Amino acid sequence: MEQELKWPKLLNPSEKESIIIEGNNISIPKCIIQFKKWEGEPIKNDFGGKPIIEWKNSPMFAELAIFNICIECEWEARWVEVYGASKAPKILSSWGDDKYKNQIENPIEDASIKKLLFDIYELNNKSFSGCWDVIAWKEERIIFAEAKHQKKDKIRNTQMEWLAAGLKYGLNPGNFLIVEWEFNS
Repeated sequence: MEQELKWPKLLNPSEKESIIIEGNNISIPKCIIQFKKWEGEPIKNDFGGKPIIEWKNSPMFAELAIFNICIECEWEARWVEVYGASKAPKILSSWGDDKYKNQIENPIEDASIKKLLFDIYELNNKSFSGCWDVIAWKEERIIFAEAKHQKKDKIRNTQMEWLAAGLKYGLNPGNFLIVEWEFNS
C-alpha cells in the first residue's frame, strides 16, 4: 500500500534534478511524461500563449493534466495559480475558455492543507510567488508538482525560494516533483 500512495500513477519519478538551495545540493524527484498536442478547435483564451495539450480527448494546460492524473489516482489536488496573486493564489481544478479573472475557483477545504500553504507563504516572505503548480495530497502524503515544458522551461528563482520555504517548514525533497513534459512525436 505504501508504494501505491507514494506517487500518483504516471507521475512516478524516473530521475532526480539537482537544485542548489542556500549552498546545498537538493535532489528533487522528476518524472518525464509525453502529452499529445491538441489538434481540435483552438481555445480562445490560452492564458498568454500556454501550450494546449490533449488529455482524455479534451484540450487543457499541462498543469490541469497533472491535476487530473492525481484525481484519477484518487488523490485530492488543485492547480495553484499565483499569477496576479497578492494575498492568495487562484485555486483551480478546471479552465473555462474565458479570461483569467473569470475562472471559477475550487477552494481547498482541507484545513491542514490550507494551513500548510499559508505557513509556507509566511516563510516565503509573505508571498505565494513561486508556489509550485499543483498541490496533491492523499492521507498524510503531500506533493507539490511543477510542470516544465522540456527544453523550453526551467525552475525559476521564485520556485527555488518556494522550495526553500517548504523545506524550512519541514517538508522534504520527496514532497516536491518536477514534471518535465513534451509533446509526442
